[in-house]
Amino acid sequence: MKFIIRNIGTIDSAEVELNNLTVISGENNSGKTTISKIAYAVGQASSSFPIDYKRHQYNEFRRQYDEISFNVTRLLKDSDEVKQEDIYHKLMSILLDIRRSSEVTQFDLLITKELIDELSNNLDKNEKNSHYLKRIYLIFNKLDSLYNEYNYNDPIDKFIFRALKNEFSNELLNKRNGANEAYLSLEIDNIKVFEISFNNKDILSFSSENNQLPIKDSTLIEGPYIFQLAPLVHDLSFRESISRKSSKINPKIPYHVLDLCSKLDGSRGIENNSTSSFFNINLEEFYKGCIVYNSETNNFELSENNLVFNLNNVSSGMKSIAILDLLCKGYFINNETILIIDEPETNLHPKWQNIYAKYLIELANNGTHILVNTHSPYMLESLKVYSDKSDKNLGAKFYFSHKEGNIINVEDTNGNIVPIIDVLSAPLYSLMEELEDVDNF
Repeated sequence: MKFIIRNIGTIDSAEVELNNLTVISGENNSGKTTISKIAYAVGQASSSFPIDYKRHQYNEFRRQYDEISFNVTRLLKDSDEVKQEDIYHKLMSILLDIRRSSEVTQFDLLITKELIDELSNNLDKNEKNSHYLKRIYLIFNKLDSLYNEYNYNDPIDKFIFRALKNEFSNELLNKRNGANEAYLSLEIDNIKVFEISFNNKDILSFSSENNQLPIKDSTLIEGPYIFQLAPLVHDLSFRESISRKSSKINPKIPYHVLDLCSKLDGSRGIENNSTSSFFNINLEEFYKGCIVYNSETNNFELSENNLVFNLNNVSSGMKSIAILDLLCKGYFINNETILIIDEPETNLHPKWQNIYAKYLIELANNGTHILVNTHSPYMLESLKVYSDKSDKNLGAKFYFSHKEGNIINVEDTNGNIVPIIDVLSAPLYSLMEELEDVDNF
């Protein structure tokens, strides 16, 4: 898979292949995060965003029918005619059923219109009645449009655009070069799966071969802090599920964080010795025991040698490994997903970086598409060595992202990581030179 990127985030222009293993190394603010967000958004466009889109549509249907109920109530507030009250009670009963239903059908709109027409014929045509009837019929027009949109099965362009807008907080265009239009395409074997151009507000053009994406899901891992957020997100989700309104607590958590919390939530109840995992990590290479969810304490815990430790008292490195383990056990990592890991070395000792890299290569061998952003020469070298030793053709790609003035370049190294290692090691050489001890380095 090849992403062709123009004027998105911090990137002017880049082409990045995402095979079973893609590694991007470079200094901070050199476009790595932009590429990660794009890859994540495209994966989500065929996963959570279609579900979210339908949920958004359903909530909008329900809101419109709520508005009809409100206006009907106001319309008949001062009416004492029995005939009108009979229609009112019938209409309100049907509207209540519609608003409680989990299904959306045009029959709901048809029967509601018939009753409103009947009600209208039995009302005086005074100014007040005309006002509320006009508002109700305007709502019918909105509902007509919503049903037409709802029956459009695969608005994949909307899913891609909404996912991108979410990841970039509605700021899609490269501000440094003053771009007024951005472009993204995905190619497989030189065939365009899709291409889309847009600005911060609208899709400008879109084309697709078959309106389907080759990736079914994506996961973005940024760090072990996710375990502190997961119980909070679970609690908020539960409150929202039993309430008509969203929680008043709005932590403004990025979607990829909510998504990862949800996936960790989905690993609850999975036995540690489960054999149904997509891939089993040998945790004993990192630590003894396992991290599981305790429903009584509403928290993740480390179970080790008959002792239980609250996850707040567990090292960040152990939690980093546990994220990968739980995602595998929950089958959230598989051969139809993109796994994106941002700076996995941050909380890992060099020895653990080496082992972590080995497991990433084994996941890639099983068919997962993996994108790694790293600053670590240990992680970079380990990924290179293990991918070279793999007996499968991973199509491993190593990119060097760097700035030249205000322009970001994302260069394909064609498998030669020496220039990257030199750049990553340069600060240490510089420090040793200051100490005048570089010969002993």
